[in-house]
Amino acid sequence: MDYTATRPRIMDHIVTLEEIQKHFVDYMINDALGVISTAHLIHADRNLLKARSPECLQLAALHSMAVDFAKTGAPAEMPRTLRPREFPDFMERWEKPMYISNGVLGKLYRAALRQVENSEALLPAAPPTWAYDPDIEAPGFNKFLDAAEECYELYAEKLGTLMTYYSAEREDEILTGNIRNKLVYLKRDNKRYFEMKDRIVAAVDSLHDEVRGWLRDCREEDASRVVSAWYHVTYHPDRRGGKRFWSFPWIVCDTLLAIKAARRCRKQLDGAMPMDWGAA
Repeated sequence: MDYTATRPRIMDHIVTLEEIQKHFVDYMINDALGVISTAHLIHADRNLLKARSPECLQLAALHSMAVDFAKTGAPAEMPRTLRPREFPDFMERWEKPMYISNGVLGKLYRAALRQVENSEALLPAAPPTWAYDPDIEAPGFNKFLDAAEECYELYAEKLGTLMTYYSAEREDEILTGNIRNKLVYLKRDNKRYFEMKDRIVAAVDSLHDEVRGWLRDCREEDASRVVSAWYHVTYHPDRRGGKRFWSFPWIVCDTLLAIKAARRCRKQLDGAMPMDWGAA
């Protein structure tokens, strides 16, 4: 690449503070070094000529111009035709359209991913731990335990179906939409990952709305007992068994927290010592 830098601007007067401020702001506005570097990497990855392609040579000249901007004041303006429309998988720009890179960086990236996955598979799985809080036991919750088990099983079935469809391996992945094995999905439909994430979050929100509807269907005076029973069948050691989902009762977390707060308030009132007026 042949590049001749633009001559620095020569001022015919002493530079003022306002001019320094304007130059600093212009530099921040026109700093395109990172954008140009990213575009160069993508074009070099996709083009058969790699860094010798016309697009990369033009971007290399723009990169040098962007580096000199602080001295010359001449901004590097990248044409829209050079802006990448898709990003390689090794950049992990999941919110953008992506493609599977067949270049050396893509191959190294996927090899490293496989190595990490194999290393994690060799690690012993830590046994799940949980803490059951008896303060979330509302008086009279026991009579709702059987119904709570049925609700849990229905929720687990629906959530498990979503996990299977979106290739989620763990509960936290489906709840947040952050699927760890993103490449599997990318190879399947090659859509923007953030669009898939939006679909996952919308599906989970719909399921949670359905669960809240189960609570609305019960009598208002039984709501705290029902939610307490949901918590009990999910977290109590005698009920936990082989259950793998923890989120079920927390869909109605406001009710759980209200039960906890009421129990704490009762403990404080019960623990308050009455004043002995005779000793005064």
